[in-house]
Amino acid sequence: MRRNAVHNLSFYPVWLRVGKRFGGQQRNRRGDTWPCYADLGRLLIACKPRRQRRRVCVCGVNVVWLSHCGGVAYVGRQIIHGVNYPSATESAAAVVQSETTTCRGVSGMDMVRGTVRVASCWCIALLLVGCGDAGRDAGAPPHGSTEPIAERVEGAFLTQGIAAETFACGKLAAECPGSTGRFVQARCGVVTAADGTRVQVPTTPAEGPDPTALYDSCNGTGDNPDHLDDLRTIVVDPEGDEITGYLFADNYFELYVNGTIVARDPIGFVPFNSAVVRFKASPPLTLAVKLVDWGTHLGVGMEYDRWKVGDGGFIARFDDGTETNATWKCKAFYISPLEDAACIRPGPDSSACPERPPCADEDPASCQALHLAVPEDWAAPVFDDSDWPVATTYRASAVTRQAAYRDYTELFGSARFIWSQNLNQDNLVLCRARVVAG
Repeated sequence: MRRNAVHNLSFYPVWLRVGKRFGGQQRNRRGDTWPCYADLGRLLIACKPRRQRRRVCVCGVNVVWLSHCGGVAYVGRQIIHGVNYPSATESAAAVVQSETTTCRGVSGMDMVRGTVRVASCWCIALLLVGCGDAGRDAGAPPHGSTEPIAERVEGAFLTQGIAAETFACGKLAAECPGSTGRFVQARCGVVTAADGTRVQVPTTPAEGPDPTALYDSCNGTGDNPDHLDDLRTIVVDPEGDEITGYLFADNYFELYVNGTIVARDPIGFVPFNSAVVRFKASPPLTLAVKLVDWGTHLGVGMEYDRWKVGDGGFIARFDDGTETNATWKCKAFYISPLEDAACIRPGPDSSACPERPPCADEDPASCQALHLAVPEDWAAPVFDDSDWPVATTYRASAVTRQAAYRDYTELFGSARFIWSQNLNQDNLVLCRARVVAG
């Protein structure tokens, strides 16, 4: 749940409103956010950064990219399909190559595939012209919907505040005898909706086999050089193929293959660990993972004395060639902290919600959370995930710098970190992938 602290703003964009406001957020790579004004006929004035650091400001359908200012600023405009925002996912250059919509600025030059060199860092003024579809739901109101949340997100309900009591759950690690660093136990709690519905947060951990440690400073000293020798095979299909996989989660994962649990992370929270698994299963394979971004303030998705909004992330690679990427599907089932659930779009998609809502600073106990019931058969091959959103991929640097991943990047190859559309507030995420042999 590592998360960069929100710093005092050192970059001041000024938005001159001409039309309606979109319900998004601008942000730079340090996590600073501002209300989003990005629509037809707006004039953006970006004042000189105080530091020579790259900034990325994201506004729903419009992205203004500022490179570091060493006397010269580079400004490019990208129009993004979906929610793979450069501020938390790909570099702006990569997005230009893969997911753009041509849009022309006032002078008629191509602002998507080119850049505008501005020989001053003090102020930059660009008249932004609206474009077509950029991944926003058709007809979505600018400030978010006033419809009840259950009408926008089927089966969703809200709770408010923190679990009154917490308890050990799921036979997860209660101590770290081998740890030389910090240990934070993963605990559970119960929150209650206005209608009396009770839900355990952040999840109800399943019982299942522990994976073999790749890196574990909780029960060991860190690196496990004998991890392949320590492997045991979990048999899903006796006549199936034997497959080995490497996994890292921030913070917790459960891995299912063809509906059978084959590994459950034994350390729910901190310290960070990585794992290796081996199973025997017959294709076509359905891989499913439950992912949890754990917290210490259960019910409002925050952690530690500073009430930080943490982040998640998951990466895996298997020796049959399967790896986490944008072909997977991921859906959020517990979203918090929220000031107002009106920012959540169907999906549910919380990417338009403020990353750190006012309640997080003013009164954390007043923050809300959105919940969806987890289907009992969500990991089964027959489960219909056709309406689930595609996974959002993230750069490793946006997720973790922990040794449990950093020291084993070659084992993960070209796999990408995945999560739902919101790396920070989507605390319980389920992901699925179908793998066809050949």
